[in-house]
Amino acid sequence: MRSWHFGSHLNATEAAGIPPEPVAPEWTWSTAQLQQALRDLHAAGTDLSSGRIRKSHHDLFYASRKRLGSWKKALESVGLNYDSVRRARDWSQQAVIDQLRELHHAGVHLRTTTIQEFHIPLSGAEQPTSVGA
Repeated sequence: MRSWHFGSHLNATEAAGIPPEPVAPEWTWSTAQLQQALRDLHAAGTDLSSGRIRKSHHDLFYASRKRLGSWKKALESVGLNYDSVRRARDWSQQAVIDQLRELHHAGVHLRTTTIQEFHIPLSGAEQPTSVGA
């Protein structure tokens, strides 16, 4: 929805006669409460990769990002090493080509939707973060 028509999502839903949805508790939590929730999830062995947590704890993920600046900063604020949690990896052009060839030889359909659904790391292939990688 394009909020510039109404100024905000809330104004648009009000104009449509739809009552606002209740605010998720995580959006009202303090930084300390968000951090404790992250510690609790980590202690429980929860996968804290951004893709997984975005699906399993949507409101906590977005509230943490908004309050703490990014998912990386949120994890680091509770003493977790972001690189040990993240599933995404750095991809060179050759690594992308090699992965596509491997999937093709395995008979996998290489449609974008298939890659996005079943080969998530490849679908989010990023350029290397270090020089010369």
